[in-house]
Amino acid sequence: DAFTSMLRYSIKAWGRASDSTLLLPDGSSPLDTTHGVEEMTKILKCIHLTSHGQDFASVDEALVNAAGKVYTEFASQLRKLDSTRNSLYSNNEKCYFVDRVADVEKSLRSHEYHSRRLASNEKLLPESNAI
Repeated sequence: DAFTSMLRYSIKAWGRASDSTLLLPDGSSPLDTTHGVEEMTKILKCIHLTSHGQDFASVDEALVNAAGKVYTEFASQLRKLDSTRNSLYSNNEKCYFVDRVADVEKSLRSHEYHSRRLASNEKLLPESNAI
C-alpha cells in the first residue's frame, strides 16, 4: 500500500507541477507541461499487471486494486491539465489526455481483465467496487 501511495502521489505531484506551468507566461519556467506528462507516464508504467512468463493467477486482488488507483490518478491528472488549458487558452490544439489515450486504454484493459477474472472467484474486497 505504501508503494501504491508513493506512485499516486508522484503522479499527482507531476500533474500539479505541469498544471502550474500552464499558469506561467511562456518560457518563464524550465519545466514544460509535456515533460510532466512524460514523467507521469513513466510512473504509470511502474505497475504491470502482466508480465512475460508470469502466471495470470498470481496477480492478486490487492495488486489489481492498487493498479486501479494509480491508473485512475493518471487519467484524473491528464483531465485536469486539459481542463486548465481549455480555461486559459482559446487555442485548444493540445490535448494531453488524447495524446496519452493509448497508455490509458492499455492500463484500463489490463485492469478490467484482472478485475473480471477475480470477480469470477466471488471473493472481492469492498474496495474493488469503489475503483
